Amino acid sequence: MKSSMKPRARSGPSARSLSPVGPLWVLMVLSQSTRRRRHIRRKSLPREPSSLFDMCMHDEALNRWQRGWSASRGWTDFQCIDDVTVVRIGEPERRVEYVATEQHATAAAHLALTDCNPPGTSWLTIAAGAADRVAADLRPFEIVRTEWLMTVRLADQVSYPVPPPYSLELSATPSVVEAQVYEYGEIAATGRMAILHTGAVADMIQTDPAHRRRGLARAVMTALGHAARCRSATTAYLAASPDGRRLYKCLGWTTLTPLVVARTSLTSSR
Repeated sequence: MKSSMKPRARSGPSARSLSPVGPLWVLMVLSQSTRRRRHIRRKSLPREPSSLFDMCMHDEALNRWQRGWSASRGWTDFQCIDDVTVVRIGEPERRVEYVATEQHATAAAHLALTDCNPPGTSWLTIAAGAADRVAADLRPFEIVRTEWLMTVRLADQVSYPVPPPYSLELSATPSVVEAQVYEYGEIAATGRMAILHTGAVADMIQTDPAHRRRGLARAVMTALGHAARCRSATTAYLAASPDGRRLYKCLGWTTLTPLVVARTSLTSSR
């Protein structure tokens, strides 16, 4: 029986011993005269966008997203080769997917170009610091699209109710929660979230064209996020399309990095 449901709302440094460096009045003068200049100088320092911290953070987020994405789709055959995650999908038009950060894009491309799959069926997903640069480096491949890897603390995701006259139902397996929104018995929107320990991955968030612009996707994300939190998940990830990215930003999600999606050329002779 279908019923309306309103969901509920990827230490500092140790102390050091200090020795005197000058008379107290000298220190006071230096503090008053240079404090503002030092503050301005620190704020003006450029931040390196490809820092080691960012690289490690994106690598971890990409790994968590891939595992949740695979769990959502039922893809269980994957392994890591040369820092590239190889997901064996087995679909006629998508035999395998090579997932890697930009630092390992060359290794991913080599694997795709030397496997035994038919042209156009070996795919790449590359977490790119700059999508245009990665796309240019993948010239032997067909660039399919650019997505964005996004994340949110589930406690911070903005909540939205299911608008009337719609109703929402949840179903679950041990690792995946699925939401379906109905209008008078007809499915209007769907979505799912894979939950792995404290991480979750949203996937296949879809609204029927006849029911768009009514807040259904926001309601689905609210319900999935609440269900994931009830299962002890704290952080969620997803790969967003351009339209989806705008929606998720309104829900409090932040962008981590572009994802360049490519495949081997249909006309390639390998």
